Amino acid sequence: MQGSAPSQASLTLLQTTAQMVLNQDMYFPDGNLVLVAENTAFRVYKGLLAKHSTVFADMLEIGASEEQDTIDGCPAVRLPDKADEVLQLLRTIHGQL
Repeated sequence: MQGSAPSQASLTLLQTTAQMVLNQDMYFPDGNLVLVAENTAFRVYKGLLAKHSTVFADMLEIGASEEQDTIDGCPAVRLPDKADEVLQLLRTIHGQL
């Protein structure tokens, strides 16, 4: 069985992966979800995001598609937000402000 061609969204994320910066404050080795904003990756915890954000809870409830991109073995979600805004949100959720 041949694999299907990557979607345009997949190509965009895959092309960016080579230039991606891993945010050292919010890239947990045991995290189970990678959020990507601009060229920055944040490896965090699905459950913690869902607990503190109804937007993330709804998004994660829908589940992963077979075509979902992964980074370091975790599902990857591209966000339209600026990296510094995502960092501030994650710091707030993690009580690091």
